[in-house]
Amino acid sequence: MITIQQINQELLSLSLDAQTMGMKARLSDKKSLSTYKKIEDRVVFLNKVRLYLESQPREDYLKKKLQEYQSVIDRIDKEAQDRFNNLVLQYGGGLHNKKSFISKYKKEQGVSSLVQKIKIIEFILC
Repeated sequence: MITIQQINQELLSLSLDAQTMGMKARLSDKKSLSTYKKIEDRVVFLNKVRLYLESQPREDYLKKKLQEYQSVIDRIDKEAQDRFNNLVLQYGGGLHNKKSFISKYKKEQGVSSLVQKIKIIEFILC
């Protein structure tokens, strides 16, 4: 399991990289700007990880939450499939964009936040 000290070390390293890239990004270099954005995204992710770790979760609790979040996502996937199939039956096959329907349904159900939580917990457990 990863520790807060490891997260703090990586954040310190990234902040130094971000300062360097920030100076380069002002020059409007697309590659530097892209790299700077990736560093910023990584810092945001690591700050979320640090918040989890500051609550000192037990490993078994994290594993339980991971399974819980995955089962919720599986349930939402199944519900989305069932709803689409019911609409197709109800309206005689007039719906053709299954991918769009399922994507919107998952967005309404908050799947992206659950996926983010799963990524954080998996990162902590590695």
